[in-house]
Amino acid sequence: MLKLSDATAVLLAGGKSSRMGSDKGLVEFRKKPMASHILEVLKTLFSNIILISNNDSYKDSGYQVFPDSITDKGPAGGIVSAIEHANSEWIFVVACDMPFITMEAILKLYDAKNDSEICLPLTKDGIEPLCGFYHSSIHKKLVELIHSDILKMQLIVKKFNLKLVEFDYAEKLFLNFNTRADLEAWKEYGA
Repeated sequence: MLKLSDATAVLLAGGKSSRMGSDKGLVEFRKKPMASHILEVLKTLFSNIILISNNDSYKDSGYQVFPDSITDKGPAGGIVSAIEHANSEWIFVVACDMPFITMEAILKLYDAKNDSEICLPLTKDGIEPLCGFYHSSIHKKLVELIHSDILKMQLIVKKFNLKLVEFDYAEKLFLNFNTRADLEAWKEYGA
């Protein structure tokens, strides 16, 4: 399969995971760390994959790991760091707690991104800002927004040329896990 050469895949694994009690990407889900499920999908599409995390445990993943450039600012700080380290026109950002993401969903977003700065899924639950394509040109404005204390990703993405791609079958696709109870509820669901 042809790799997406103008984009770098970025696994965001820098969260505090306070509700989970430990780093979400390293929590075991179906016999392996949650991040491993996502990395398996990413490596089928991307030649370049990096991780953004302040946790040294991810250095065992075999991929380059970079800390947040702007610390304690949530995913926005991680995306700034990703743009700085990616060396590509686009980055595909995905949170480390979305083990059901598919190659087909990523390609659907990739094909739709062209005339946008940010391209994200829109589901019945709303915009999913932690699974989509971000253009490197947003860097300066994103840093300014963070320094203005605009940190909520739902607000940040609306400050750019945002393209939304509808996903009507997304009840599981973009599901993320925040607690151990969430994990237990989905452990045996599906393949």
